[in-house]
Amino acid sequence: MIAGMLAGAAGIVVASRLPALPGVPVLMLLLAVGVALCCLPARWLRLGGCFVLGLLWGCLRGHESLARALPTELEASDVTVRLCIEGLPQRRGDARGEQWRLRAYILDPLPQARGPLARWQGRRIEFSWYGPGDFVPGETWSMRLRLRAPRGFVNPGGFDYQAWLLGQGIDATGHAVAKARHARLAASGCGAPFDRWRHGLRARLEQRFDDDPQLGRLLAVTLGDASRFTPADWELFARTGTTHLMVISGMHITLVALLVIGATGAVVRRIPRALLWLPVRSWGVLAALPATLAYAVLAGMGVSVQRALLMVTVAFLYVLRERTLQPWLAWASALLAVLVAQPLAALQSGFWLSFITVGALLLVYAGRVAAPSRLALLWQPQIVVAIALLGPLAAIGQSQAPLAPFVNALAIPLTDLLIVPSALAGCLLLAAGDALAWLPLRVALLGLGALDGLLRHAAQLAPAWSLPPPGRDAWRFACAVLGTVWLLLPRGFPGRLAGAVLLLPLLVPVREARPALEVTLLDVGQGTAVIVRTATHALVYDAGPRYSERFDAGRAIVATALRADGVRELDRLVLSHADADHAGGAPGLLAALPVREVIGTALPGAVAARPCLRGETWTWDGVEFRLLHPPPGFAASDNDGSCVLRIAVAGRVLLLAGDIEERAEALLRAGEAALLGADVLLVPHHGSRSSSGAPMVAAVAPAIALVSAGHRNRFGHPHPEVVARYHGVGARVLETARHGAVRLRIEQDGTLARPQCWRIAHRRYWFTADAVAERACAGAVGGAEGG
Repeated sequence: MIAGMLAGAAGIVVASRLPALPGVPVLMLLLAVGVALCCLPARWLRLGGCFVLGLLWGCLRGHESLARALPTELEASDVTVRLCIEGLPQRRGDARGEQWRLRAYILDPLPQARGPLARWQGRRIEFSWYGPGDFVPGETWSMRLRLRAPRGFVNPGGFDYQAWLLGQGIDATGHAVAKARHARLAASGCGAPFDRWRHGLRARLEQRFDDDPQLGRLLAVTLGDASRFTPADWELFARTGTTHLMVISGMHITLVALLVIGATGAVVRRIPRALLWLPVRSWGVLAALPATLAYAVLAGMGVSVQRALLMVTVAFLYVLRERTLQPWLAWASALLAVLVAQPLAALQSGFWLSFITVGALLLVYAGRVAAPSRLALLWQPQIVVAIALLGPLAAIGQSQAPLAPFVNALAIPLTDLLIVPSALAGCLLLAAGDALAWLPLRVALLGLGALDGLLRHAAQLAPAWSLPPPGRDAWRFACAVLGTVWLLLPRGFPGRLAGAVLLLPLLVPVREARPALEVTLLDVGQGTAVIVRTATHALVYDAGPRYSERFDAGRAIVATALRADGVRELDRLVLSHADADHAGGAPGLLAALPVREVIGTALPGAVAARPCLRGETWTWDGVEFRLLHPPPGFAASDNDGSCVLRIAVAGRVLLLAGDIEERAEALLRAGEAALLGADVLLVPHHGSRSSSGAPMVAAVAPAIALVSAGHRNRFGHPHPEVVARYHGVGARVLETARHGAVRLRIEQDGTLARPQCWRIAHRRYWFTADAVAERACAGAVGGAEGG
């Protein structure tokens, strides 16, 4: 039975990674084959049938998700809808000031709606409201929105935001049109009533403890509201291996269950007549089921909370059904149940880390005759988890926290025995009055303060470090998995310590043959960020935009891509100019990775920046870098003062042109005409009509023109006339909005390899098909090869 469940789960996982979903005929064939195989006597054929049925289920759910997404014809158009606010409204700040992030579902379009929108009732959306606002769950609003289908950036090692949105059940994103008319139609009457209760509870906690620095953590462990956490907070949790304490997960749900089971057992044992009906354990489970459900409701019933609740519920059902719980059967059942309910959970690292952690603990402790001592239970499980997660964390590029086992040995009891019980008791007592709730809530806040001090001290003692990524060598990761399992086998298993030897390949940096030059234009939306790597050096040209106080391209995209490629220190950061779409992400990048030198825009509190001046050159590993613009004393707009970087190796030239416009282009043609010819050009100013004049395009005559611009951006970049100019000189135009990140490699002999376009090379079925983009990427090599 366990093997069949795992086979079905494997089928769902495979479906989540398909580049395209099969049509109806193939789905019907899968159904017939799956049912037929399951009816055969051979065990391995039945396992194949379970796999096929899991694959079928994943494909069907994928079709359902895509069918619910916003129709393409409604993108970038303004629509008026009647909607219901749900969840907890999130108040944030960004570059444009106050911002609200809201979730809602569409009740119905207004009577004048026509076309696809008229059939869009019940769809869930997530959108931004810029400016002051006051929103309460359950309110009905009439709003003018500009919506778009779920979409995210696609980069090396990057987070798949589009898959996350689909997994959350979000069918469209967007923002409220600023100058349109919006109206609150009703103060209540729609949505889940517990959302309104949670909102009121949060308001009371904020009113009472708003000046306490630990309020954000209190809201996180009670209401599942992490909106007050900053990137620095998340980094602290990652560096100490304690993220699981601040995100409501299986640990918190299980804790509530165990507290209720213990209290119920103490009561039932005093009622002998109750034991005639059910054993103590069953009474505890029957009481724990509604208690864990209530906690999940308090936490908002988010996808991760639903996953944890489902895992615990499966274990409870096995306790009620059988005299002895079979741990591995419960584990496999929970794994399959979660994937059946949420197929795209297979793409979330939290899903795998949760099940790997539980599986490792089962491998070590399930079936033990003698239970470990209470003192051993404080530290042994933490060592087990640290060993089990070595390989998975390296595979996904996350940092390792060397002190995590010791920090968790102190933090988990503090959280489980003091913080969470006190916080939940305080929330329950708020219904009876603030005076009764003050003491337990204050105890919880004091505990959170002690926990914060512990984490900060541990982070200073031993900063997080990262294992080398496994790279393209799958055998390294396979050895790590085998070594982990072998090392965690029960005592007495022969050669158990040999598992440690199998972990060694994971600890050794990958020695891959590197090209002479590798350039990656990242997908950062309406902005620019380029990673340039030689054999032993790394440079970043611009760091992308800062979208809000909690998300900037430098930290979330550029640093993540660098770590995925094994870069732990940046040699040089070149900021072309001070515009936010180029330098906005620089503070985040500098906070995430050490940077030796900054050229261009000066940043407050950062490494002192040297000015970008024409004529400066340096050479790394045989690759020549030269600054072509601006000349000393040049005075112009920020755009025309952009730092222009020329990179040459093995007879190939790349030109990174920032946001220069026609004046700077004319100056370059007059002073550096002999150096302008290039095989690859980063198109100036995202393809704006004010740049890439015909003389400049003719002077550069690139084989490949790279455009960094946002999907359906409000500026209309790249302009069709500009694209036509580059096509006119034989260039292939590759756009981040259509191709995702684009990577170019120049070999030692000067061969310019076929570009790697992330949206095409790493296609998933939820990416919009774009035949023109595929041809452009595939055909780019044709114009690039040669002497």
